[in-house]
Amino acid sequence: MDTRTLEYFLKIAEYQSITKAAADLHIAQPYLTRQLQSLEAEVGVPLFIREKKRLHITEEGRLFQEETRQILDLLDKTIGQMRSIHSGIGGKLFIGAIETAGTQFLPDWIEGFRKLYPAVTYSLWAANSEDVIARLAKGLLDIALIREPYDEDQFEGIRITEENWIAIVPAASGLCPASALVYTTLGNISADRSY
Repeated sequence: MDTRTLEYFLKIAEYQSITKAAADLHIAQPYLTRQLQSLEAEVGVPLFIREKKRLHITEEGRLFQEETRQILDLLDKTIGQMRSIHSGIGGKLFIGAIETAGTQFLPDWIEGFRKLYPAVTYSLWAANSEDVIARLAKGLLDIALIREPYDEDQFEGIRITEENWIAIVPAASGLCPASALVYTTLGNISADRSY
């Protein structure tokens, strides 16, 4: 099994069709069919259920699809690191972030870092905190911007900001009194505005 075969598998899984995958990859359909059959023989389980002109990915196929993506991402990261070692400070920095942190902090940080290290490129992954932490734990990310909590025994972290969260309702709803006391998991916060 080589990386090209894994990339073929991902393309077939994306389209759920060998015909469409072959057209996108610009290769012959019979060749792609043989590659898929060889891959299924090697892993020892069917990755797709064949139905006329359509394929349906199996449960094993979904797991293989997820793991294959991570394998190829890790390979890409490793190649980037090797190139950066060879050429000095460069390569690709893999960053995972929740959307709010990614849009709030990353543009300015990347712009400043790029001025110091122009040979560095970036791969960004946006997801929820749990997904970002999982990718960091598997070595697929170099840094993660998440919401607390996180496993302090496994990761080191620094707090970059305190988020202010507000619940709002239409003014005419009458659901929020003139002065409100809001309880959060971080402690009690007294509202200082009238609603």
